[in-house]
Amino acid sequence: MQMQKGICVELKDNRSVFILPNGRFVKGRPAADIGIGEEGYFYPMAKKKSALKIAWAPVLAAAAIFAIIFALLSPPQEAYAYIQVQINPGVELGIGEDGKIISLRGLNKDGEELADSLKGWKNQPLDYVLDKVISVSLTNSTKEITITTVNGTETDLPLERRLKLCH
Repeated sequence: MQMQKGICVELKDNRSVFILPNGRFVKGRPAADIGIGEEGYFYPMAKKKSALKIAWAPVLAAAAIFAIIFALLSPPQEAYAYIQVQINPGVELGIGEDGKIISLRGLNKDGEELADSLKGWKNQPLDYVLDKVISVSLTNSTKEITITTVNGTETDLPLERRLKLCH
């Protein structure tokens, strides 16, 4: 370390404290005999890094890597059942076991636009979201709505209902 010049403000056996001309306090070892309040040269002491701080760096890095890997490898929440609504915009609603919507995707271009325009559908009850989809999709020229339900297991056959509208 290179010697520095400062005023001694505290004097001890193994270290002293000096104030530098810029006002900073620095711990160091005097280069010669010096008293409190005297200006003199000293060797600054190297700052010791806390072992605790050094130990936390790898732990935090490992935790961050684990979180990223977990997020990438964990499967997305699977739907318990699906409901497809075909009016003109076709959309598919993924329903969790609790009966709340966990996914919404468009089945055609109009359906994608409808899915993008609906806000606040996630974790809402099925009847609420289904009502929003139908009310946004209905027009005066709508004659039929097809609602198809599919249970999440592959062995179940879809149940299709066609609703004819009377104007």
